[in-house]
Amino acid sequence: MDSSIHPSMDLFAHGWFFSLVDGSVRPWELSWQQRRLMLVLSMKYALGRASIRRSINLAVRRRVNGSGCDAAMLTLISFMGLRDFGYGQIVTIGDSLTEYGASKPGGWGHLLASHYSRKLDVVARGFASYTTYWLKFAIPALLHDTPPYKIKLFTLLLGTNDYVQPTSNKHVPLEKYVRNMEEIIRFLLSFAPGAKILVLAPPPMAVKIIQDPNDGSIYATLDDARAYRDACIALISQLQLENANILARMQVLNTWDLFASRKQYDDPNFDPARIVGKYFSDPRHFNGLGNCVLFEGVIEIVDASWPELKAINLPHVLPADYENGPSVELDNDDK
Repeated sequence: MDSSIHPSMDLFAHGWFFSLVDGSVRPWELSWQQRRLMLVLSMKYALGRASIRRSINLAVRRRVNGSGCDAAMLTLISFMGLRDFGYGQIVTIGDSLTEYGASKPGGWGHLLASHYSRKLDVVARGFASYTTYWLKFAIPALLHDTPPYKIKLFTLLLGTNDYVQPTSNKHVPLEKYVRNMEEIIRFLLSFAPGAKILVLAPPPMAVKIIQDPNDGSIYATLDDARAYRDACIALISQLQLENANILARMQVLNTWDLFASRKQYDDPNFDPARIVGKYFSDPRHFNGLGNCVLFEGVIEIVDASWPELKAINLPHVLPADYENGPSVELDNDDK
C-alpha cells in the first residue's frame, strides 16, 4: 500500500485505533506526519500480521517523536500480540563524576550497566566541568530524542563544580545552585512521569582545601562541599513534602555517609585525607574503590525504595526459549 496519504482522508474514521491508547493520545494532538503513520499502520492491519510487523519495525527505526505516539505504538504492538523487546533506560545525569563513572572500567556507572545487563540500558549523560547552570539549559535538548516511557530511573549528581570559589567561572552561588537543581528536577518529573529520580548529594573531597596550581589561591574547600550537600538534601526534603507523588518518585542519597560516619565528618577536626582519601584518585574524583562504594550505595537505596527496579525483579530481554525456537517446526517464520 502506498504510504502517501492525502490530508483530505478522514482520520477520525479510524477513531477505533486511537481509542486503544485509552485516552493517552488524541488524533488532534498528533502532528500530521504522526497521524499519517498511525493511519497507515491501522489500514495495513487488514493485510495481515506479517505486513504489520514490517510496518512496526520501520516505525521503530524511524523513532516516532512524541510520548503519545510512543504510547500508541506500544498499544498497537500489544494489540497485535507482539512483545516489545525495547530496553527500559536508566539515565545518569551529572558532571565528571558521572562521565568518568561510565567511561572508565570499574566506574560506578559502568558497574550499574553490568548490574542491569539484559534488563535495562544505562544511558550516561555526564559532562566534565559542567555545573547546574549549564546543564539546566542542556538537559531538555539532551533528552529530546529519548522516549519518556522508556525511562525508569534518573540519577542526578551535580554540585561538585558549582561550589568552587567565586574566582572561578564555574562558580554557582549556593542559592542559584538550589534554584537550578529545582528547575532540573521539576523538568525531569514532568518529562518522564513514570520515572523515578535518585538525587546524589555532592560527595566530600579528599582534602580540606584545593589550591589553584597557578597562583596558590583557594579553589575549593571541604566546607563549601558540605554546604552544597546540605542544601541539596534540604531541597529534596522540601520537594518531597509537596505531594505524595514526588515522595514516591524521588529519593536523595547522602554520599558522605558512604565514605565516613556522620560522627566523623561532623567533627571539626575531621581529616578527609586520612578518613576518605582511600576512595579518591585525586581531591575530588573516585578511584576504583570509591566507585564501587558509590555503586553499592545507589543500588541499596534503589532496591529499598523501588522494589520494581530491583534487578532480580526485572525480566531478561529476549529470555532463552530454546524449546520454541524456529527449528522446531517448518514454515513458522511469521510466528
